[in-house]
Amino acid sequence: MIRRPWIIMSVFGLCLAVSFIAIGLVSAVALRLENERERAAQEAAQGESIRLALWRMDSALSTFIAAESARLYYAYDPFYTLAETSLPQEAYALVDADRRFPSPLKGRDFDHIRIHFQLGPGGELSSPQAATGNNPSGPVAINGNHRDQSASVLLDKLGRIVNRDSLLQALNQENARIPVSSPPLIASRKNVPRSQLSQSAMSEREFQDRAVQNVVVNTQMIEAGQADLAGLVNDPETNLMRPVWIKGELFLARVVDRGNGRSIQGCWLDWPGISKWLLAEIEDLLPGAELVPATDRDDSDPGRMLAALPVKLEPGPLPQGLVRQDSAVNLVLALAWISAIIAAIAVGALLLAAVSLSERRAAFVSAVTHELRTPLTTLRMYTEMLAEGMVPDEEKRHSYIESLRAESERLGHLVENVLSYSRLEKGNARAAVQVVSVEELVERVMGPLTDRARQAGMNIELDAGRDALTANVRADAPAVERILFNLVDNACKYASRGTDRTIRLELARGDKFVVLRVRDQGPGISRKDARRLFRPFSKSAQAAANSAPGVGLGLSLSQKLARNMGGDLRLESNTAQGACFALSLIVARA
Repeated sequence: MIRRPWIIMSVFGLCLAVSFIAIGLVSAVALRLENERERAAQEAAQGESIRLALWRMDSALSTFIAAESARLYYAYDPFYTLAETSLPQEAYALVDADRRFPSPLKGRDFDHIRIHFQLGPGGELSSPQAATGNNPSGPVAINGNHRDQSASVLLDKLGRIVNRDSLLQALNQENARIPVSSPPLIASRKNVPRSQLSQSAMSEREFQDRAVQNVVVNTQMIEAGQADLAGLVNDPETNLMRPVWIKGELFLARVVDRGNGRSIQGCWLDWPGISKWLLAEIEDLLPGAELVPATDRDDSDPGRMLAALPVKLEPGPLPQGLVRQDSAVNLVLALAWISAIIAAIAVGALLLAAVSLSERRAAFVSAVTHELRTPLTTLRMYTEMLAEGMVPDEEKRHSYIESLRAESERLGHLVENVLSYSRLEKGNARAAVQVVSVEELVERVMGPLTDRARQAGMNIELDAGRDALTANVRADAPAVERILFNLVDNACKYASRGTDRTIRLELARGDKFVVLRVRDQGPGISRKDARRLFRPFSKSAQAAANSAPGVGLGLSLSQKLARNMGGDLRLESNTAQGACFALSLIVARA
C-alpha cells in the first residue's frame, strides 16, 4: 500500500518542475546560440556584400579620379599656348607661339563636378570655367554667358570655403595616411594566409589592396594619356588627385610646380550626386546602405572605408533574406518539449493510477477482511455449540446447520469471485466459448437464481419472446451463469426492501446480440456509486459495514467475463424505481 499519496505527488510535482526548468534553460541557451549563429551568418553574408560593394565603388571611382589626375596642368589656366603643351615643337612651328587658346574645361559640364579651380602660389583663386572677357591674342573671343556666370557664383562660394593653407594641410594629411609611392603597400603581409589574419587585419589588407588598385589605375591612365608631367613636382605622389574634406565639402586636389611657385589644382565635387551614383551601383548588394563622410579616417574601420574617397559605408540593417530561418534546432526543441510533456502526462497518469489502485486494493483487503469475519464468526460459534451438544433441540440444530451451509456458500461465492478476477487480470482465464441456445442457458441458471431470490424473500419472473429463446449465441455457459447470479445476488441485497419484490429476467433478440436484462424494483443507484460501479476494489470496509454484504468486485468481474466472451455488460437504466443491467451475447450465425 502506498501511504501518504500527497507526499508522492508532491515529490513528482517537484521533479517535474525541476525537469521543465532544466529543459527550459537548455532551450533558452540553444535558442540563444542558434540566434547568435544565424546573426553571425547574416553578418558574414553582409560582410561579403560590403566587401564586394567597396570593390565595386572603388573601381568606379578609380576611373573617375584617374580621369582628373590625367588632366594636363595647363588645362586649369583660362588660356594656354601651344608651347605649354606636350606636343613636339615641329607641330606648332608654323603657328604663332604666343597665340592663346581657351582651356578645354571652358564651357563644359562634367558629371559629379561642380567646378574646376586653381590656387596660385600667392593664394589667388581662379577657374577656367569662370573666365570671362576677350582673347587678346586672336580673333577667338570668350564672352560671358549663362554657364560662365553660374561658374562665377560657384567660384565666389568656393573662395569662402577653401584657402591655400587649409587645402595644403588636408593634402599633407591624406598623403601621410595613404602613401602611394611604393606599391604594393602591403607586401609584408601579402603572403600571409587569410585564415591566419584577424578580422581587423583582413579589413586593413582589403583596404590597402583597393588603395593600391586605385593608384595603379591612376598611374596607367596618366601614362596612357601622355600627360605633360615635366612641369610637375618631381614627386610621383603629387601627380595624383587626392580627395579631401573641408568644411563638409569634398574636393580632389594636387600640387604642381609651374616654375614661379607651387600651385594647387583640383575640382569641387558634387557629393550628393556622387553618393547617389555610388549607392545605385551597389543597390543589388546593400539596398539600405548609406555613405557618410569620414573626416577622421584614422579612427574609422578600414573594412567599411572606401579607398578612393574619405567616405565610410553604412550597410544598413542585416539582410534577412541572406540566411535561412528554418533551423533544425527549433524542430528538435519542439519535439523535445512535446516528448517531455507527453512523458510527464504519462508518468503522472501512471502514478495516479498506481496510487488509486493501491488505495482501492487496500480498501478491498479491508472489505474482504470484514466480509470474512462475520461468516467465520458464525461458523465458529455454531460449530462449537453443535460440537459440545449445546443444541439438544432437533429443529434448532437443523436451523443452525442451514445457517452454516448458507455462510459457507457465501464464503465460497466470495472466494470464487476473487480467484476468477485474479485469473482474468493475469490473462490465465480463457473463455470456453461455444454455440449454445438461449433456452438452454435459461434452464441452467433459473434454478440457482430462483433459490437465491427465495433466500431473500423475492421471486424471479422470466419475460422472453420465442425468437429470443430459440436463438443461438456464442457464450461460455458457466460464465453467463456467474454473471446472472451476481446480478440477481446484487438485486437481492439492495432491492429486497422494496414494495415490489420481483426480479425480472428479460430476454430480447437484436440483429447481432441477444440481450439478457436483470431488472429490479429497488431504490436505484446513486450517481456517485454509478460512476465507479464497474471499478474493482471500489468498496471500503466502512462502506461494506454500512451497506449490503460484498466487496465491490462482482460487477467488475461480471463485466470482464462478458467482454472475455465478446459481449458486454452495462448499466442500461437507473431510476428511483429500480436499476436494469443488460448482458449482451453475440448471436451465432448458422
